[in-house]
Amino acid sequence: MKNNRRPRFKNVNHGGNFCQTFYADKTSVANASTVQVTSVELYFRNKPAEKINVSGIKKPGVTLHICETDPNNNNSPLPRKIHRDGYARVDYDNINTSNNASSSTKFTFSKPVSIDTDTVYGILICIDGGDKGYQIYKLTTGETNANGVLGVVNKGKLDGKLYKITNGSLLKPNSDTDLKIKVNIAKYSATSKNVKLKP
Repeated sequence: MKNNRRPRFKNVNHGGNFCQTFYADKTSVANASTVQVTSVELYFRNKPAEKINVSGIKKPGVTLHICETDPNNNNSPLPRKIHRDGYARVDYDNINTSNNASSSTKFTFSKPVSIDTDTVYGILICIDGGDKGYQIYKLTTGETNANGVLGVVNKGKLDGKLYKITNGSLLKPNSDTDLKIKVNIAKYSATSKNVKLKP
């Protein structure tokens, strides 16, 4: 029998700048085998000037993708292997900044992104023109964060890592640093309704 189901992931050239991996923990979602990601929140410290900036792009925005990782290579991201539905963009004017990491910017997917649990995925961040005027809050071991808390980044096998991407695919991991992110998933409730059928 021919399988007509579309694959979840596809090969794409994206121009990503950073990738933060995360583990979809099955035990935190009542042992569900899959979850539907509705949005991801990033926390920006700064954003570039509207016109005169490093990229030369007027009001550069930010795009986000969900990508696969390679379980045979320490769950390293596969930045060209992105989820078909895992695309979200926020334009310049809608990106929030704060001086204490209290305000987030929500990247909402057009429809929920289905991913398997007990699996590591990557959040791929693509900044227009790679503009370095954007600064995203991160936590580094041994450094004090915006709220005065000393950073301690977990180093377990399935904990996330932050990667810097160069030349579109070359990865440089930083195991002592994580971006501050929030991954939101759909929550469903079952309801019943009686329907009267006419003969």
